Amino acid sequence: MTALERAVEKAGGQTSLAKKLTLDSAVDADRSDGAPRVYTQSHVWNWLQTKAPANVCRKIERLTGVKSEDLRPDVFG
Repeated sequence: MTALERAVEKAGGQTSLAKKLTLDSAVDADRSDGAPRVYTQSHVWNWLQTKAPANVCRKIERLTGVKSEDLRPDVFG
């Protein structure tokens, strides 16, 4: 099981992780225009096929406890 799969499981599924990331982004207002980023289940599915974006890994870590270093060792390792 990959680190992202563990994070999805801890979050309660792909849709749940996407919703939690969206709520977290609303708090951060992480876009340059100040609007929150909306994440969907399809974002999470795509990341499972490739890699989670580096700018999302810290949020996933904060929400699930799965380390950014495990999610993206090429960036945070």
